[in-house]
Amino acid sequence: MSAKRARIAVEPDAFWLRPGVAEAALVLGAGAGVALSFALGIAVAMPLVAASLAYPFFLADVRARRGKRAFARMLAWAAALSVAVVVATAVAPGRAESVILRGATYRDEMFAWIRTGDGKEGDPMRFLPEHALHFAAFCALAVASAGFLALALGAALLDYMNFYVAELASRLDPLFPAALVAWPLYSMARVAGFVAVAIGLTHLSLSVLARRPPDREFFFRWFYAGAALVAGDAAMKIVLAPIGREILSPALSPN
Repeated sequence: MSAKRARIAVEPDAFWLRPGVAEAALVLGAGAGVALSFALGIAVAMPLVAASLAYPFFLADVRARRGKRAFARMLAWAAALSVAVVVATAVAPGRAESVILRGATYRDEMFAWIRTGDGKEGDPMRFLPEHALHFAAFCALAVASAGFLALALGAALLDYMNFYVAELASRLDPLFPAALVAWPLYSMARVAGFVAVAIGLTHLSLSVLARRPPDREFFFRWFYAGAALVAGDAAMKIVLAPIGREILSPALSPN
């Protein structure tokens, strides 16, 4: 182990980075960020506020090459952000529709697909190009901004997905078992994949900014793991999306 890596291993964390403290701050920050965004009423602010509150923790962990900790913390943040958006949408759906970018558009697309089977969600020739575009944009933003704008894009994607989930749940009758597939397994794989890719590319970006060679093992481990999860998302979606629609369709109210 190099002297630098040794120092990283033995130096104590700042209080706000310690296990338990950081996770609590991320969870509380996710809820506070959604509340603040709803109060501001500025759509573009919502993902930027979310990313701003999570980024210091993510950046500190990636700088220290604590990939597993960064991965676990960002998944906890994504889960907390999802819960906060779902709850906020259930409480104030009109406000949510006005402040969540692409929320209403995505909801309407998904509802039409569930009811009719016609839509890009069930058509690989239509959803794969969009997924590829999102992935390419995410990667470019991660490198250009040392991860910050990638987190913001990830938050925006999560926001409109969770807006749709909250709107869907409010229209399901009966709620169960259809609600169990409202947040599909393949989308969870995509979130995990984007987080892993962000870790690798943020490390690469920081290395370039510091004018030092990156840790190739660290970079490739996280980038390839993330890319594999994103590819797995696409493969699972091809198989599972039609099954999910068959479960959701009978329970979705016509209005």
